Amino acid sequence: VEGSIQVDSLSFKTKPNEFFIDKFLVVASGHSLDRNLTISSDIINGEINGAYSFETIIPSLMNTFKGYLPALINATQKKKLTKENNFSLLLTLENTEDISKTLKLPFTIVNQARIVGHYNNRYNKFRVEAFLPGFRIGGSSFESGYLVCDNPTEDVSIHVKATNFNAKGLRNYIDFTANAKDDKINSLLSLANNKSRVFKADISSSAHFVMQEQEKGPAKLRTEIELNQSPLIVNDSLWQIEPSNIFIENSRIIIDNFYASHKEQFLRLDGSVSKDPADTLLLDLKDVELSYIFDIVNIPVLQFGGRATGTFNLTDLYGSRVLNTDLEIQNFSFNKVTFGKLNLYSEWDDQQQGILMLGSIY
Repeated sequence: VEGSIQVDSLSFKTKPNEFFIDKFLVVASGHSLDRNLTISSDIINGEINGAYSFETIIPSLMNTFKGYLPALINATQKKKLTKENNFSLLLTLENTEDISKTLKLPFTIVNQARIVGHYNNRYNKFRVEAFLPGFRIGGSSFESGYLVCDNPTEDVSIHVKATNFNAKGLRNYIDFTANAKDDKINSLLSLANNKSRVFKADISSSAHFVMQEQEKGPAKLRTEIELNQSPLIVNDSLWQIEPSNIFIENSRIIIDNFYASHKEQFLRLDGSVSKDPADTLLLDLKDVELSYIFDIVNIPVLQFGGRATGTFNLTDLYGSRVLNTDLEIQNFSFNKVTFGKLNLYSEWDDQQQGILMLGSIY
């Protein structure tokens, strides 16, 4: 198919936002084995060269990933016919703030981003790189974003890094690597910040995908995640994350004794979540400083502090969502103002679709 599509002066309005595109031009040329697609606009510019079929690119990629994660792909994708996809691409994305606000998109490009890559489904080889100097996800701002995913050897690897920041100068450095082969994904998530009191984590895990035979009906996917022993430095204190397991099968999630501790302080998460109203997830805390958690999530307008001891019980998450909390918080503070000891009880109010909390400060 050869030809062009041109749109001028496109305005899109929703209350209270709008965006305007001065021009949008797409030009296609060539034949089935050597095509060229050029895009020129205020928002996206670039070109795609080679043999490609847009309707079969995703099925082709799924076939490529099937060589590394066959159980996962077979369980989640239906087999589809594919055509030759052997192409390279270069795209630049300009600021999308107006479009993201108007269309209520969760992702916003702030500074010009660039995506380069190539794919050959005959040899099942690919590489994609994304350079994201400034972007937002929801209300969180990021800079120095970079992503690369490829399969130069016997596995598929991905590397993602970015810096989350706020207006007060706090920066959280995020680095994630993973590789996939033989129905297994090994990953390492590294986190750190720039505060005078150090936060640092290196959390490693392995996810194994297995097709579980059923007495009746087809086999179903079972995901087994093993969290390895990992160090965690919080507020200059060394915590230890102990080995634990997470199992996912038939919409049921089982957390088998996730445990992190520092001396006498600990956090334990154990139980299961499913459509069975009897399944319960228990969070047990002992002398855990709440400000650690809010520093990590990086929300400056919401700062709770104090040492919490007690339990959270969550039952029937997909139904009535029964939540019961019994916490005692020593030196409770809100936005750095100390109030005293707080005894907090809470439960889920299904009628109001919110958490009903009752607390006493001494």
